[in-house]
Amino acid sequence: MFGCRQFAVVAAITIAAIIADADQGPSAVGVWLADNGKSHVQIAPCGDKLCGTVTWLQDPNGPGGKPLTDSNNLDAALRTRPIIGLQLLQGLVADDSGPGQWEGGTIYDPQTGKTYQCTLTLQDPNTLRAHGCVGVAMFGRTQVWTRSAEVGERLAGLNETGMLRRSIAQEDSDGHPGRESGAGVHAA
Repeated sequence: MFGCRQFAVVAAITIAAIIADADQGPSAVGVWLADNGKSHVQIAPCGDKLCGTVTWLQDPNGPGGKPLTDSNNLDAALRTRPIIGLQLLQGLVADDSGPGQWEGGTIYDPQTGKTYQCTLTLQDPNTLRAHGCVGVAMFGRTQVWTRSAEVGERLAGLNETGMLRRSIAQEDSDGHPGRESGAGVHAA
């Protein structure tokens, strides 16, 4: 059960991470709209590095209404892992060449089942370039991610079980998050 104490602990840890990171310059910590807004990735410290986990998908279910899994993973034993909750980014460390840059990590692409070398570059406080490559950077691919402004709305919408009161996956005709109660969506 997700009560007031658990919420307070999560909020305190988040605030501490933000304050600690503020002393070190620009931060990639937060929730990012990735893949043209079709997914959300939460970047957070994991030890002294940064990691990123899928927290939301625009289309979370595959054929038959079942949650999407890591079905393209090259390791057959990992193909049943749900995409929501999957760690995409691992091992990123601050780049000494300047603030707002991280390197030395990897990014996993569930569409191909492959893992690539990764760098992150914060263009401005709300725009992050995630670049993945094999070997030479110029032969890689870059996605531009946008910082999500929905995190506060999501946390405010939690009920006592840690589930959202409404489905943010549903959108109204104007493209805004749904206002009706929907299937339970786990919050980031």
